[in-house]
Amino acid sequence: MGGYVALEVLRQAPERVERVAFLNTHARPDSPEATDNRKRLMAIAEKDFPAVIRTLLPKLVLEEHLEAASGTITEMALAAGRLHFVNSA
Repeated sequence: MGGYVALEVLRQAPERVERVAFLNTHARPDSPEATDNRKRLMAIAEKDFPAVIRTLLPKLVLEEHLEAASGTITEMALAAGRLHFVNSA
């Protein structure tokens, strides 16, 4: 979703953006498997949001950085909250 957000910022306020980098993003729709996985994580989030964070962390952070980064990322995700995850997924 970050790529879509960045493109919208560029569209609405290009004068506020000096540079942008798109990493590991694409403009294709999700595969049926990706859609199913997102829906599964949204359902889990309703009952156990920390479990979703634990599930996603290894997919978002290199293994060698996982221990060092997981606390901060978990705090950020919890601060943003379950509803933010569900509404942006």
